Amino acid sequence: MSPAPATTSTGPLQTLRATVQGTTFAFNRVVAAGFAFTTPALVRHHPTLLFSLVLALAVGASLIGLLWIPRLFKARELDHRPPSSDVRAVDISTEVIT
Repeated sequence: MSPAPATTSTGPLQTLRATVQGTTFAFNRVVAAGFAFTTPALVRHHPTLLFSLVLALAVGASLIGLLWIPRLFKARELDHRPPSSDVRAVDISTEVIT
């Protein structure tokens, strides 16, 4: 009994998702590194400022999730497109790795 073929897709939606995900990940790493560099000084000298910044960032992220993300109609349109020739089945049962 052969395994089910793996499905791969290289369409514009997958490229868009990969680009956005990579950019977001890189930006978050830079911001986290900067924040980690300044956190000890903020804790020591201005703890109220530190907690205010954390609260402001959490509220900002929540507002983005609640108000902006649902308005991204383009992503929804791309998700609901009918299957096209971008999707192909690959039979991996016959490949031998040496």
